[in-house]
Amino acid sequence: MSREKNYTHNFFPYPAKFPPEPIREFILRFSKENDIVLDPFCGSGTVLVEALLHKRNAVGIDLNPVSVLVSKAKSNIYSREDLSNLLSIIKQLEELLEVRDLWVYNTVSEKDLPNYKNRELWFKENMLYEMASIRKTFLYSDRYSSKLIDLLWMAFLKIVVDVSNQETDTRYASITKPELVDGYAIRKFIDTLREYYKVLSTTEFIEGISNVSVEVIEGDVNKNLDKIKDESMDLVITSPPYINTFDYYLYHKHRIFWLGKDPQEVRKKEIGCHHRIDTMSFERAFSEYKENMEKLIRALSFKLKKGKYFVMLIGDGIVKGELVKADNLVKDICSRNNFQIEEIITTPLRDVSKGFLKGRNLDKKKHHTIIMKRW
Repeated sequence: MSREKNYTHNFFPYPAKFPPEPIREFILRFSKENDIVLDPFCGSGTVLVEALLHKRNAVGIDLNPVSVLVSKAKSNIYSREDLSNLLSIIKQLEELLEVRDLWVYNTVSEKDLPNYKNRELWFKENMLYEMASIRKTFLYSDRYSSKLIDLLWMAFLKIVVDVSNQETDTRYASITKPELVDGYAIRKFIDTLREYYKVLSTTEFIEGISNVSVEVIEGDVNKNLDKIKDESMDLVITSPPYINTFDYYLYHKHRIFWLGKDPQEVRKKEIGCHHRIDTMSFERAFSEYKENMEKLIRALSFKLKKGKYFVMLIGDGIVKGELVKADNLVKDICSRNNFQIEEIITTPLRDVSKGFLKGRNLDKKKHHTIIMKRW
């Protein structure tokens, strides 16, 4: 894949992220240049970046503040001044690394650290102080453009799990990491910024997409869909949360704290949330999920222009031992909400899980790409 096609797709680790290739195919198949593409669960911004690269405007919505920030940063177009400033920041960080103790312990105090329960279980003190120093020195600076600040925040959030005691991005367990020595977080941040600069400094193709607009909105999907003008979208592509399968808030929990926000607020509103659904009966969990999906599809039927397409990527789930077939659920809802099913492509969920759903009855579950047309 060329650098242009890859662009910022690999800038941030994100559980359950789908690959750009099928998204690219749908965007080219169902829209044209200057159309508006909507992703109401934009996650890591794959749809938004692909829309940008193919000269489509885009709107993304997400409840998770990490997703919103990452989607913004990945779909921003950075100026030459931004890239020049990025190089200067890298150089400044390299100099500060040489005087690490003086910088870190003269810059921050306890009040600058994120304040939450069991913080010391998840972070060594040296990593807490290095991250807090980076945040205070660079991420709250008024010397840089808002787009460059987005990029710095994304780099910062990217390394949070690496510099914490959390085992991996998809395993929420505290372990001992011998590599977390003084200077580790600063070096990881520098390395990440260097990777970003290497990609972004190749800007030959950027001029062709400089007039494309990408908007990313944070908050509840239905409330924010209400703010979008009816029949204004040319294409919808999205992957809503699968029922009882994954907890996005949990694996971004430390990142949300570093953003100064409360992950419990995300948990309360996250559709299909595994931790919440596990406390419910099958009937209540299924009813709640179906109601949320019905609200979503009904709202999208008003926002999408007639004759235009809605592509949904969704997987089955298991609640209290019972299989919830997502394709049947969506077919039933669409029939009442102005959508006609054009095609359903079904594959084993194991084939698209990339290991992040290991051991969760994968052989029983299917993944569905559902192509619908608004009539």
